[in-house]
Amino acid sequence: MIFTVVIGIANVSPCAFFEDITDLSKYSIYQSSIDYTIAAYGAYAASATGGNDFARDFLAGIAAMYSTPMFENIGEEHSYEYASTILACASILVTVPIYYFYKNGPAIRERSPFAKEMMELTNKRRLSHVADDEKQRGQDHQVESVRDSSV
Repeated sequence: MIFTVVIGIANVSPCAFFEDITDLSKYSIYQSSIDYTIAAYGAYAASATGGNDFARDFLAGIAAMYSTPMFENIGEEHSYEYASTILACASILVTVPIYYFYKNGPAIRERSPFAKEMMELTNKRRLSHVADDEKQRGQDHQVESVRDSSV
């Protein structure tokens, strides 16, 4: 931060910039999770994203109730360190299932009738798009052939 004093930039400016970058990354992660939910649940995407929004807002709301007492009342000398360690351990615990589902996801989806139904619908949609694309390419080729023969 020394360089900001030399060239006349307030020392808080780099911090504000990196905060904006962090916010952008959080928003990108949130958007990608919503996009995945929509792709995975197809016709049921509205219910799935509504549940996601409710859970996120509910957890943010209750965090306001426990965060201040937790950081002030855990431990006597190092209350911030203890509270931060508890939150770090909790974040590791809730991250473990993500890797479990990533590794075992195909086997879990294979046993689920709902997942099989959604995969069949997705494959039908993809195949219809492929057929539409091939029809369009054929029409484009015919138009080009007509143009070439008229010249």
